[in-house]
Amino acid sequence: MYGVYHPSVSTIVILLMRPHRLFAAVPFVVSTFALTFVGAAPGWAADWPDWRGPMRDGKSLEQNLPEKWTLAGENLAWKAPFGGRSAPVVKGDRVYVQNAFGKGKDEMERVLCLSAATGKVLWEYKFNVFSTDVPTHRIAWASPVIDEATGNVYVQGGDGQMLALNGTTGKLIWTRYMTEEMGAITTHGGRTVTPIIDGNLVIVGFVSFAWGVHSGGAYRILAFDKTNGNIEWVAQPGGRPTDTVYSSPIVGIFNGLREFIIGGSDGGGHALKPQDGEWIWSFPMAKRGINTDFVVKDNLVYGSHSEENFDSSEEGLVVAVDATQKGNIQKPVWADKGLQMGYSSAVVVGDIYYQVDNGAQLYALDANTGKQLWKENLGTVQKASLVYGDGKLYVGTESGKFWILRPSREKCETLSEVTLAVARRKDGAAAPSAKPRADAESEDPASGTPDEQVLASAAISGGRVFVVSTDAIYAIGKTPKPDTTKIVTVPPPAMGHGDPAYMIVAPTEVMVKPGESVQLHAKLFDKDGAFLREEKAEWLVNPPQRTLPNTPPLISNLPGAVTDGKYTVPADAKLSAGEIQATVGSLKAVSRLRVIPPMPYSENFDSLALGQAGVPNAWVNGLGKYEIREVDGQKVLVKLRIELPFRERARTFFGMPDWHDYTMEADVRSEYKRRQMGDAGLICQNYTMILVGNSQRVELESWSYEGQRSVKVDFPWKQDTWYHMKLEARNLPGGKVLVHGKVWPKGDPEPAKWTVERTDPVGERRGAAGIYGNALAEVYFDNLKVTPNAPQAMVHPAAHPAAKAPAKKGM
Repeated sequence: MYGVYHPSVSTIVILLMRPHRLFAAVPFVVSTFALTFVGAAPGWAADWPDWRGPMRDGKSLEQNLPEKWTLAGENLAWKAPFGGRSAPVVKGDRVYVQNAFGKGKDEMERVLCLSAATGKVLWEYKFNVFSTDVPTHRIAWASPVIDEATGNVYVQGGDGQMLALNGTTGKLIWTRYMTEEMGAITTHGGRTVTPIIDGNLVIVGFVSFAWGVHSGGAYRILAFDKTNGNIEWVAQPGGRPTDTVYSSPIVGIFNGLREFIIGGSDGGGHALKPQDGEWIWSFPMAKRGINTDFVVKDNLVYGSHSEENFDSSEEGLVVAVDATQKGNIQKPVWADKGLQMGYSSAVVVGDIYYQVDNGAQLYALDANTGKQLWKENLGTVQKASLVYGDGKLYVGTESGKFWILRPSREKCETLSEVTLAVARRKDGAAAPSAKPRADAESEDPASGTPDEQVLASAAISGGRVFVVSTDAIYAIGKTPKPDTTKIVTVPPPAMGHGDPAYMIVAPTEVMVKPGESVQLHAKLFDKDGAFLREEKAEWLVNPPQRTLPNTPPLISNLPGAVTDGKYTVPADAKLSAGEIQATVGSLKAVSRLRVIPPMPYSENFDSLALGQAGVPNAWVNGLGKYEIREVDGQKVLVKLRIELPFRERARTFFGMPDWHDYTMEADVRSEYKRRQMGDAGLICQNYTMILVGNSQRVELESWSYEGQRSVKVDFPWKQDTWYHMKLEARNLPGGKVLVHGKVWPKGDPEPAKWTVERTDPVGERRGAAGIYGNALAEVYFDNLKVTPNAPQAMVHPAAHPAAKAPAKKGM
């Protein structure tokens, strides 16, 4: 067998080689019988390295935690003016948060490190947001995660970047660009998954349209080597995606089997073996994606949502599933329909299941039966998840309150209720009776949103409770003490034993240049997903064609050969992609590779096959969304009109993510259907110039939602008429980038003046080339060309007034 595909749920573990370069300058929920006790971090306190705590279950074992505080200073150690929507994490004497920095054209995403004792900023790392539709107020959605072994910090940005930072200095260790490399979809909602660490892996999930057999849309789980960012495996559990989601993973041990469990964008819960990505089980829950985290008690896994149920039209579900099962699970242990708990994750304390619904009603359920014990009103709208410690629940609400509660099986006692700020109208007048906005997907009306909301969970460390609001970070609990509390964790992944049962080839998802080599490793695992050893394998370049559900067939056309696991790309290799198969005994697995030649690059489609099979296999987010068609006697690329989620519009990439200082050109045209014209654009160094059909204009953007970064110029253009587009990006001193583009009717002389132009003060200084298509009506592309900028054309920044803007900092 391949060891890479389970047909019952379309699970894939595709394994590839090491990237030619990386673009860079453990705590888990477990079943109770598998706990390991370790000492607290010396010198400060028990760590809170994950947004859900040391066991990823929202619980702390610390004692003597605060039960009341006030904004006036009672039990308030410090307040720092760094708000956000993601949860804090703590290691030693440091607090880490992920939030937004700056406004308008200067806005960026940031990781911030503060002293846990004083709130003083120790370092910050800022990074750009680009090639995304995420709103400005929804970036930095995910939380950091800390590697207990090294202290390094890992984050996923709102635009799909994966970053590893040194926790002491804030220096960048490695970066991967998932939009360009894997076709990650980052949309208006902004939902982003917080990574998890398991052994030597950093694991995260997102919806993507990649390349080859991964070109079909799916919710994919990726495992990165935490030391260098190499991708070890890719898994694709479940069906077609319906949403982007932010359910974060947990890891537990059930009857000795280590399981990675996450809610998917297809509305199901899915379990994999975390060290090799092999599928274990799936359970269908909803007709849309899952956003809450699963929690564990013994062998039960609990999940929830507030969408339409998978098997009925009723909305909302809390469910308990036996996690010792395998395959497609049909029947839960118990299920309670109608409870709409779609945002805030639960905690289980003893035999009581606590969770807050979307309307800020705190429920207590019997964890063994699902029977409701009581409920308590906390407000009107809820997003933050519960945290439990020292017999108390800590939770903030979108209504702008932070609660400290003492729950029991019979009732809930309020110990502290602090309103962070009064609700105000947009004209500034107080509106104490105004209701907060009804849901996370809509902006609030003229009145209604509190000035200060709590959207994130709290963290507990050193006798203090750390709370992030939209305005500030609060440290509650005045006197920190070194903590000797024993931290409950999952043991690290154990070495395997017995016969090999599964194999992967690592690293995976690799881009290499002609003339480069990459060493492949065949890794063997036992039946429980524990690593056994690396093994010498038989290698085959371009193995027999295979297909996966909802994806075009893979046409593997890699040049060159493999010797002792080392693959070398011929120096004259053209753009190509495919698989290399390893065989060890009866086990087979593949790695996937794209060969990307240096610029210049051109494609006129004349030599490509007609239909979808002709779309270059090495393009990211291309197969299934385009086809080659003959138009007016010549072959062109057509962006298809597909009325399905994530498919009508596409950013498609075909260059290296480290390309810079180049020019992109193409011929484009649009049909006119149903009173609509399509949009056609070019992507150059993560700047996009779009010829917008219905608006009859040209737009230049890098982050579509942030209006100050966009330049819009009226440009009347005709349907079924070819135009030539040209876009150039040029790096300038001081972190700035000059980007400008022009459009003119094909066949006419090139105009001297640029149609759109901008100097970006926080410029994106690298990025793959690509095209943009929004097929409200079909759009056509022809004669693509990417060329490096001529050195003699260098423009001095003083020639551009916009170039005098402040230079980008902290990069």
